[in-house]
Amino acid sequence: MNKSLRPPWFLRGAHRQTLVGHLLPGTRIGQPDRRYFVPLPDGDTLVLHENLPRKWVPGGPMVILIHGLTGSHDSGTIRRLAHQLCGANIACQRLDMRGAGDGFALAKKSYNGGCSEDLDAAISYISKIHPGSRLGVMGVSLGANVALRLAGVLGEEALTRFPNWCGLVAMNPPVDLGACSRLLALPQNRLYESTFLKALWKSETHRRVLLGKSSLHSGPAPTTLRQFDDMVTAPSWGFANADAYYEWGSSIKLLPNVRVPGWVLTARDDPFVDHRPLQALAPKSGALTIDIHDHGGHMGYLTWNRGFHRWAEPEMVGQMGQFLTK
Repeated sequence: MNKSLRPPWFLRGAHRQTLVGHLLPGTRIGQPDRRYFVPLPDGDTLVLHENLPRKWVPGGPMVILIHGLTGSHDSGTIRRLAHQLCGANIACQRLDMRGAGDGFALAKKSYNGGCSEDLDAAISYISKIHPGSRLGVMGVSLGANVALRLAGVLGEEALTRFPNWCGLVAMNPPVDLGACSRLLALPQNRLYESTFLKALWKSETHRRVLLGKSSLHSGPAPTTLRQFDDMVTAPSWGFANADAYYEWGSSIKLLPNVRVPGWVLTARDDPFVDHRPLQALAPKSGALTIDIHDHGGHMGYLTWNRGFHRWAEPEMVGQMGQFLTK
């Protein structure tokens, strides 16, 4: 990308970009035209929410959108991206990852930061429903790591298994999950960690009630994301502890294997996603273009032009459009 983000002084700073970007409204996509239920080998089910542009025809381009931590198909960023994609005549599949959104009651456990096999199942399903469509995958935050990890795990195989997968766009991916958890634990990031933790613990509590389990966990509730991953995420996915889960789920070591053309966007002032692993990888990133900006926070990327303007989302849609028309 040739354009550069240059926010005015009053929009500079990690927390301003992150918080204002989160709270600022925007035009969002409406209700889905159709929902698909994707069965997984272990009996859980994913949900895809399909939005088709008015002028779209079968065989037209399509994008799978993947939300971040504690998000869903209904997250603000996902709905805004879907609206812009449909405005560019690109159909959308908004994915509820395992146990999220409308898929909450359809899963015995929740998604994690490395659940690339679930995304694999979603791509396979949609490729059969829309076999003539050129397909893109667009992930934000944790969903971006999931997408990058799948492309890295598959490597060359992605081009043969999914010849219709033409592009990947990732926004602020936590490619090193352990580093992300450490940054969230810093005092200046306590607001973000407590917000994530409250939502995760509430969801886990409701899930156990739904499954008929009488108690949650012995001992006090977790006070950090790492403790939650030690108590809940790691054991539910068969890992000894959070560190083992983080090592397995992080995409950074797999990125040199990616063969699907991709654009990765992140910011140096993201308060809890470390840009340095991507910066170190940038010269040898293969099929990926890694774009690191000084400003943007965590998925903010706000500028000012007679009012607030979101810089990143139109850029993501534009880049994806290029992948899908090559």
